[in-house]
Amino acid sequence: IGEMVRKVAEGQQEDIEFENREEVTEEEYISMISGKTSAMFETCARTGAILANADEDTVKNMANWGLNLGICFQLMDDLIDITGDTKTLGKPAGSDIAQGKRTLMVIHALSKEDSPSQRDLLSVLGKGDSATQEEIDVGLKALADLGSIQYARERAEMYHSNAHALLDGLPE
Repeated sequence: IGEMVRKVAEGQQEDIEFENREEVTEEEYISMISGKTSAMFETCARTGAILANADEDTVKNMANWGLNLGICFQLMDDLIDITGDTKTLGKPAGSDIAQGKRTLMVIHALSKEDSPSQRDLLSVLGKGDSATQEEIDVGLKALADLGSIQYARERAEMYHSNAHALLDGLPE
């Protein structure tokens, strides 16, 4: 549990630092959410297997299941911020863009060649509380137009599939 707390704290610190960086790679992002979010899922799954007196292979399998499930969870949380509505979210839809969060969608969009859609995203990215909902909506449309929302959804589904495949490896 102490290791999990350390990973979560480091992941959260990285997440904050990413907001001030011009470039964040997909690998860095996945590593960050592996700590910030997935470490909790991984620890709970590992601990449950240990308490159930599972063998070492099953404990490792469950830890990997938790890791993949946690990554999927964070990617879906990011997608919900983009695709959800303000009333349900309890915060403005797309607020992660205004805050300058380097989510997988933003990382994907910024990796594309310069385009009007990318410039639309950059015009609101990190603008903070001064961003209007109309500006945020333009940024959201840019993410869709650049294929970044679909890309993140596909990556989330991949981690979801990985987690299910790990469960298939468990004994009855």
